[in-house]
Amino acid sequence: MSSMPGSLVIKKQMAASAEEVFDAWTDPMSMVEFMRPPHIQRVEVNVDARVGGKFRVDMVGASSVTSHTGEYLVIDRPRVLKFTWISKNTDNKPTVVTIELTPRGADKCEIVLTHTGLPENQVKGHTQGWTFMVEKLASDLSPAS
Repeated sequence: MSSMPGSLVIKKQMAASAEEVFDAWTDPMSMVEFMRPPHIQRVEVNVDARVGGKFRVDMVGASSVTSHTGEYLVIDRPRVLKFTWISKNTDNKPTVVTIELTPRGADKCEIVLTHTGLPENQVKGHTQGWTFMVEKLASDLSPAS
């Protein structure tokens, strides 16, 4: 799939309902778990999950804190969640993340995460970060075997 410059798309089948996946993206307790890349010691999250509401995700490493902030643009549970994403890695300019969820039966769904407006030199790092987070969320929501 070709994408626009400064954008990325991640797709994943999830063994969880669209409602469960959607809710995880707006629940601070869930977000601190799946939004923690391996090099991050802890994550602090504040969420006001409503259109126009703001969020903050602070990723605390051994020697630095990377803050991510944004505003919810669309909240259409359980289909679409769209928000701005701002950090030092976006040159402190707003980029846009869209989470689209499509049910695939009673307890499965497909997630498509699209991130647009990134500086070109940040696409690879954000692709790795979002891929890790989507995989971690899928693992967290998978039924115990």
